[in-house]
Amino acid sequence: MKTSSLITILPDKPHHFFSLIFFLCLIHYLATSVTAKQDERQASIAAALNQQIDVINLCVKKTWRIQRVFATYNNSLNEHVYKEGESVLQGAVPHFSAIGKYFKLPVSDYEKAKIAAKEIPTEYREEVILLFDSLWQLQKQQESIGTQFSELTNFNPRKTDTTTVNQAYKYLAELDKINTDYRNLSLKFEALALQIHKKYCNSGQNSWVKGASAMKVVIDTARNYLEMARAGKFSKQHQLDTIQLGLMLTELQKNRSINNQNIKEIGSYDGNSAPNRYDKFIEKIRKMMGEYYGYIPLEAYSPKAYENIVNEFNWAVESYNNFARVSAVENMGEVPAFLLKSVIELGLYQFQYPLLKQLNEKKEQKISMEGFAYNHTVLLLDVSGSMNQPEKLPLLKEAISQLSEVMRKEDRLSVVIYSDNARTVLENVSFTDKQSLYTLSKLTSSGRTNAQKGIKLAYQLAEKEFIEQGNNRVILASDGDFTVFEETIKDVNEATEKGIHLSVFSFGWQVENETQLKHLAEAGQGNYIHVTKKNSFEALLSELQAISK
Repeated sequence: MKTSSLITILPDKPHHFFSLIFFLCLIHYLATSVTAKQDERQASIAAALNQQIDVINLCVKKTWRIQRVFATYNNSLNEHVYKEGESVLQGAVPHFSAIGKYFKLPVSDYEKAKIAAKEIPTEYREEVILLFDSLWQLQKQQESIGTQFSELTNFNPRKTDTTTVNQAYKYLAELDKINTDYRNLSLKFEALALQIHKKYCNSGQNSWVKGASAMKVVIDTARNYLEMARAGKFSKQHQLDTIQLGLMLTELQKNRSINNQNIKEIGSYDGNSAPNRYDKFIEKIRKMMGEYYGYIPLEAYSPKAYENIVNEFNWAVESYNNFARVSAVENMGEVPAFLLKSVIELGLYQFQYPLLKQLNEKKEQKISMEGFAYNHTVLLLDVSGSMNQPEKLPLLKEAISQLSEVMRKEDRLSVVIYSDNARTVLENVSFTDKQSLYTLSKLTSSGRTNAQKGIKLAYQLAEKEFIEQGNNRVILASDGDFTVFEETIKDVNEATEKGIHLSVFSFGWQVENETQLKHLAEAGQGNYIHVTKKNSFEALLSELQAISK
């Protein structure tokens, strides 16, 4: 610009020039002040939400391992209730001695988070406080019930002490519900916090945001894997596919310098080293992936295996949360950001009543086999590796054991098992023969599926021990992990014409070849039933009462 041109835009008097400079400085100050207030507002909202997430996570850290205590005692209680004769319910005291240690709630942290809640925008404040208080009340309930449970089981009651046994089951059921509700509400709280954070805490696209966003996508993917693990989706036959997560981690590592571009490297031993937390996050997610393969098959609600997986996941989330915490610290190179933390996962516990409860409920309804045809039931049990899960083969074995109490001596039972091969375990024994049924209870699952041989052997037994005017029935119990050939359908049709029916019990979260299994049951003029914990007893009973005299 020419000097003459510059002169034309400047005030012609000195005091006018200084007024202009003052005016420009004032505008800059006001703009800076507005920005500072906006940053302060964002910081206070994010801090308030993070304080509450910290309390939610702190409660989980103090109580999540206790879930295994509940599961262990639940299993021990069921085992002793099933036993014949006088049985002492041992195992309670060593496990529940830990309750006093774990049930110490962070009261002071809770109170500070409540005070900080005033920083949450008015339109969301009531909903946030309601969710936060609901989570806290659940923890107080767990503390109270856990303490009562500990006092109830500080001696070894006998199973004939039905008052104590029933109260123990009542506590276990309540603790299971608390655990489920707490997890669901904590995830709901995080979703609401994310909604608030997105609306009020926009930090642009600096290095903090880029790094955290990349890590959060990995957290969400890993949490989906946990959801599937809780549902028992993974097994030796259906292993976890970690390719997607592995690619994400490779990308995270590849973009390390970009995602941490302006953030100071202050050494791996410094707790405020954000790049180190970034690296730790990748390391812990990789370890979580390794834990899935270390416990194959991963059974549905298998607390020990699940805890090891969750432990690594929670360490990863902890690294992410520290990355988020450091983002608000001054002098970290990159300008501060006000990131939101994430909730961690609980340990695993799913309450299980013994099937004895189902039996007692049915007895109250006066179960009777009177008026029904005598049975020769051939149980064709899939004992391949994929059936080695609590919600599969064990369910049927327990139902058989309990039903033996209401069956007649004339009701006969044969059992054929198949995996790599097929063989007869029981042949034409009375359904009331407890010694024979004890043999059945010891069956384990392993190997591959060879259903065709099993079906042929089952029909041979059914024909050999055929009861005239009786209920002659083959019950195939499987998760469907095999192919049904036309030859098999032909064999089933021929047997049906001779009066031998075929029903199919399917098991598991995801049934393979379900359409073929239904077709098989249709050919056998029997029933197709998907068996769960809730209907296992009724499913078997309905087959034994299928034909009247």
